[in-house]
Amino acid sequence: MIVLKFLRIIFYVISSFFPFFFFKKIVHLANLKKVNALLLTHFKREIEIDQILEDTNNGIIYLDHNFQKKIHGIFFGNSSFKYYEYVKIIRKKKLLVFFYSIYLKNLLNYLKKKYKLKFVINFAVHYKSEFLYDLISSNLKIQFLTFHRECMYANENVIEKISSQLKGIDSYKGSKIIVHNKIVKNVFTNMKFCDEDKIELIGPLRIDENIKKINTVIKSENKKNILFYIFGTGAMIFDGKDYGSDWSNDIGWFNLLDNTYKSIIKLSKKFDQCEFVFKAKYDSKQYRNYHDNQIKRHQLSNINYLTEDKNYSLLEKADLVISFNSTTIMEAILFDKNILIPFFDEALDNKYSKYLGFKELINTNLICKNPTLFVEKISNFIQQNANFKLEEPLKSKILNKYLGEIDGKNKQRTINLLMKY
Repeated sequence: MIVLKFLRIIFYVISSFFPFFFFKKIVHLANLKKVNALLLTHFKREIEIDQILEDTNNGIIYLDHNFQKKIHGIFFGNSSFKYYEYVKIIRKKKLLVFFYSIYLKNLLNYLKKKYKLKFVINFAVHYKSEFLYDLISSNLKIQFLTFHRECMYANENVIEKISSQLKGIDSYKGSKIIVHNKIVKNVFTNMKFCDEDKIELIGPLRIDENIKKINTVIKSENKKNILFYIFGTGAMIFDGKDYGSDWSNDIGWFNLLDNTYKSIIKLSKKFDQCEFVFKAKYDSKQYRNYHDNQIKRHQLSNINYLTEDKNYSLLEKADLVISFNSTTIMEAILFDKNILIPFFDEALDNKYSKYLGFKELINTNLICKNPTLFVEKISNFIQQNANFKLEEPLKSKILNKYLGEIDGKNKQRTINLLMKY
């Protein structure tokens, strides 16, 4: 078996020296121009990057993700380890790394010549199938850019964990990492993962469009709309056997989530004229099963379970947003929404302190430190139009800290960056 695997690797390496080996459809040509950008794991991108590339006269090519994963798997096999542990393991397999480097160099060189690649772009520093793309691209004089999309380092635990994981990892070899805030920049530079001149601060591209919608008020027809962004038991917890997962089985927000659900269900019975929307982070059995188990004993026509929020349509029309340890809190603040944060059970336990995100909010009226207060505040909002919004200057300060600049110029900053090359 080992011999056959090795022979297969040798076959792929030798074949990669011949262009016809790549003639099968390994890329999707979205928009070819005189010079082009190759996007890796393109479905993870902010869609706004497409228009920015268009505006800077760069065509767009998507590398087929199944092909990308397949090739990586041929050389290194499949692994359940997360990226940082994974690359430390495969780095020791020097012969395989050597052969993979040859293959990847031939692949990118072929694409560079055929499609006049100017850029290779990815959207996080920690995708396993993108191992070595930064190094090989740079060696081939292709600009490698990383628009690192996971920048919500909102508690001590995340910063501590990421910093620890970066120890022993090869430094970034691309042209530039684009991050949203100074927190991420400081982690990357302090851990020597990236030189300061290789990192650029640009907030999420979608923020520009969201800022235009801030004063757009969508009134619910004759009823208030309560939007609960469901948080998992592992929200922002990077410890335990399920670290980094939305759903944890050993350490997590078990009682907090359970009592939050019970409180909202109780309110939905009392205020049947209101619409209660339960929004899952994404469509998965874990979110769906948890929700179904919570409401199965109740017949409630005013509760809706949804998994998609296209262009923030749910957030825009929400009258009140409820969430915990979620990026949604920052987005709701940006949209100037009423917000309530359940903050009881494990959230009040000292051993969970380092897992609490956005601690700047703890002493504001957005926080509910027991289920009774949580129910009371929502009731007051529904019956008396109580206000639970963040006030200035804290509002601007916290948005700037976690989302970066909110002046609507992130698109222009990105254009300016690309034009430098």
